[in-house]
Amino acid sequence: MKWFNLKENKCPKCNKDWSQDLVVHNRMLQHLCGFKISEKRYREIVTSMVNKDIEWNEEDEAKFYE
Repeated sequence: MKWFNLKENKCPKCNKDWSQDLVVHNRMLQHLCGFKISEKRYREIVTSMVNKDIEWNEEDEAKFYE
């Protein structure tokens, strides 16, 4: 699975557009290829990726100004 794809709105299983072929049922997100994930877990994964990007950029910026 390519979990980074979720951040790019692509399916981590088949690499296709996540938003176009998404079915939502009982707080579960399911792609047409069969990949399923809960809304909560989806948010956790994407949020952690965004937070890591922000932390990396802050550290990189601090090194730049040293």
